[in-house]
Amino acid sequence: MGILNQRDYRSAKSRLAQLQAALGPDAVVESLTSKLSAEVTAARRQAIYAEANRLKEDIEGYEKLQSSGVISKEFAIDELGLLPIIGRIARRLSQRELGDLLDVSEQQIQRYESDRYASVSLSRYKKILEILGVDLHSKLKSAWSTSNASEKDIQPKLELDGALISAIRKHNWVALPKGIAPNSASQILATYVSESAEFSRERTLHRRHVREDELINDTALAIWQARVLRQSMSQPQKHRTKFNIVDTSWLAKLAKLSSQPDGPVRAIEFLRERGIVLEIVPHLPHTQLDGAAMMLSDGTPVIALTLRYDRLDSFWFTLFHEIGHVLLHFNHGLEAGFVDNLDTPNNSAEERDADLFALSALIPDGIWETSPARFSKSPDLIRKLAESLGINPAIIAGRIRKERNDYKIFNELIGNGSLRSMFADRFI
Repeated sequence: MGILNQRDYRSAKSRLAQLQAALGPDAVVESLTSKLSAEVTAARRQAIYAEANRLKEDIEGYEKLQSSGVISKEFAIDELGLLPIIGRIARRLSQRELGDLLDVSEQQIQRYESDRYASVSLSRYKKILEILGVDLHSKLKSAWSTSNASEKDIQPKLELDGALISAIRKHNWVALPKGIAPNSASQILATYVSESAEFSRERTLHRRHVREDELINDTALAIWQARVLRQSMSQPQKHRTKFNIVDTSWLAKLAKLSSQPDGPVRAIEFLRERGIVLEIVPHLPHTQLDGAAMMLSDGTPVIALTLRYDRLDSFWFTLFHEIGHVLLHFNHGLEAGFVDNLDTPNNSAEERDADLFALSALIPDGIWETSPARFSKSPDLIRKLAESLGINPAIIAGRIRKERNDYKIFNELIGNGSLRSMFADRFI
């Protein structure tokens, strides 16, 4: 249940109205004149429709809980910290009213609920449930053995080699002493992955949306995803802005940041202000990753880039590809996550949509199809087109190299070797 107080409720109602307007007749007319292709526009509408349905279900669930005053079976509460919150809503109490009953401030109840009562003592927790009239029952399953609780069932099985351990140690992600036994390293990293999964909306790190690539190793991928999640959660205040799936007015501004010498660095703050976390996390051996898009447990979208290629054209295309996943596959794919090696074929509809989105958002289709720079061998025409669009020439040169399948041309325009130095602390 995503709505836990009146503020959430009012916000959800407002966002639902915005989403419904984005699906209305006026929005359809507007989409016909947009710079995005018909395929991408259709995927955008599907994503907005899915989010509207999710919000509608949350609102109806909150209203039903408030009106009935009963916690029915449909409210599957698998987290003890949610129980007092659901109980308060069912009793039709505001946070202030519950605070009065407990002789604490409204702000204290807000703090309790923000961390799901993790900071309260057991006796205090029981007292709150007692005041709310909520029973907490214990029940032992009849069929049980020690194998039910073994670590192999709750932790991922990791297959490590020397190159992977060395890379993890080099990046200082996890403390792995030199000479550590493989079994010990595996246990430490399995715990690291399992604990990190709690930060993800899916709560498991798996390969549901991995772009077709035989070079990606499950173990390396799980550890890399765990690092992305931990890095994203290390400073929660960085992503307090609520992501708005309807608003895409900022895309052109982001593309124009590419014209700035420190554009990739500025992109981090720019996206944070729009509710998207952007992290730079080097890829591990056996992955060959370019980027990924996923979702934190609170619904915040996360984009991670590896900078596998130290080139500006690669940075901007990969970034916009992952933004495509966020805007096109929010609530129908992003929860599980998308992991991309962009050198491999885009054999799924989701990957094709994200590719088309990146191409159109960086260079509008109509401009690209009629530009002489597309067929020219002249760097001057590329620079002229880039200047007219307000973007870095690397974006145009990179697209031409890709379309012509010739990676020996325009080397002087792609910003080769100028990227990782902006994030030197990530590549120690």
